[in-house]
Amino acid sequence: MEKTNLTISLDKKDKEMFQDLLNKLGLNISVAFNMFVKQSIRNNSLPLDLTLNELDSVSDRIMDKYDMAFEELSK
Repeated sequence: MEKTNLTISLDKKDKEMFQDLLNKLGLNISVAFNMFVKQSIRNNSLPLDLTLNELDSVSDRIMDKYDMAFEELSK
């Protein structure tokens, strides 16, 4: 597969925030953009939706505390 380079302009703060998000997802800008392009071509539509669902981790922590409290009460 022959590769080509692409240069884009973007607001500095947006780039930093995007890189932070990608770091949390374990990705970099190049990988994320390639995913976006491949998915767009495959589905013939935009955009590729990648999200971090922090609500799930909050819910998991609450359930863990609930489980620990229940174990204490049942002793």
